[in-house]
Amino acid sequence: MTDINYRMIYTISANETITNKIVIILCNPASVNSEDNTIKLLKTLFNTNDFNSLIILNLFSFVAPNLLKLDNLDITLFFNNQEENLNYISNYLETNNSIINKIIISCGQHFTRSQYKNIYKNHYNKLLCIIKNYSNKVYCYGFTRYKYPIYISYRNLRNTKIAWSPELILFFS
Repeated sequence: MTDINYRMIYTISANETITNKIVIILCNPASVNSEDNTIKLLKTLFNTNDFNSLIILNLFSFVAPNLLKLDNLDITLFFNNQEENLNYISNYLETNNSIINKIIISCGQHFTRSQYKNIYKNHYNKLLCIIKNYSNKVYCYGFTRYKYPIYISYRNLRNTKIAWSPELILFFS
C-alpha cells in the first residue's frame, strides 16, 4: 500500500461507529485519470462502510490543472481555483449538515516545505474555518511520504478540536 496515489483515510477506531462519518479525501491531481486499483479501493471502501465521503482534488497542489471525476463523487473541483473550491465545500457541508458527525481532513508533504508553507497554511486555515462550523470534531492527521509526522497548531482556531491518533491511518502520494 505504500504506492497508493491518493491521499486517503481508511480506518476508524474500533470503539467508534462507522455510520454517518464524512471523509474528505485530497487526491493527487497528477494521478486522477488513472483507473487503477486505488480508485477501486476508494469506491469499495466508502460504499461498503457507509461513509459519507467528500472527495476533493488537492487544493494545494502545484502539479497540473486536472479535473477529478469519479463515479461516486458528490462534487467536482478544479485545483487551480481555490476560492471557488472553498465555496463548493461550504455549500456541500451546508446541504448535508444533518448527516455530518465527524470531519477528517488531511495535509500533505507541501505543508512541511518552507517554500510552500505559507501558501499551503493559508488555504488550510480557510478550509478549517469553513468545516469547523459543521462538525463538533475536526480531526487533523498527517504524515509526509517520508513518514515524518505533521503537527499543526492554529492559534486562530482555538475552538477546533484537533486530535492525533494512530488509529486513523493516512497514506500520501
